[in-house]
Amino acid sequence: MESTKEKYIEQYQILQTLGKGASCKVKLAFDTANNNKKVAVKILNPDLGEDVKELLLDEINSLDKIDHPHVIKYLKRGKSEYKPSGE
Repeated sequence: MESTKEKYIEQYQILQTLGKGASCKVKLAFDTANNNKKVAVKILNPDLGEDVKELLLDEINSLDKIDHPHVIKYLKRGKSEYKPSGE
């Protein structure tokens, strides 16, 4: 059972898990620095190999070049000390 204590990754208040796969989890969150706008936070599996990390960075770079209303925008990318609980 997940704790009711609020969880944050930097300015993002984590609400729930939207999906998960072998390389990452995607969480729904409020961006508390942007009027509590709902955002998706992609959290990479810490055990990923360097080759997979490289592919995901290529994904970010490709999406940054696309400007279309039906394609997501990366707002921020970086590293965090977030440690997932036993979900």
